[in-house]
Amino acid sequence: MKKFIMTIPKLKEVAIANLGLMDEGDYNSFVIKAGEEAAKLNIKNPLLVINVKFKEGTASEFGVKEQPYPISEAEWEQCALDGKEILEYMPEVYVVDGDKFIAPI
Repeated sequence: MKKFIMTIPKLKEVAIANLGLMDEGDYNSFVIKAGEEAAKLNIKNPLLVINVKFKEGTASEFGVKEQPYPISEAEWEQCALDGKEILEYMPEVYVVDGDKFIAPI
């Protein structure tokens, strides 16, 4: 059974690597980096997770102000663009073992 990563400190604890700031590359470049880091540890299902912290007054519809978020290719560009408007900082991209962990949406 997968464990939820509910906080940024937990994300940093279970991540196998911090791949850098989201605006330092495109989705595919981070997928490649994640695969390289995962291969070093024989992880078969790397999962990209970003750390998001919303600016005051822009919290999610559920009132969440800060959380780990599993980022997909479809959301990547929009998040990188919107991030400058609604987030406290540009998210860092982490890779976790997707067979063991999942982050909330």
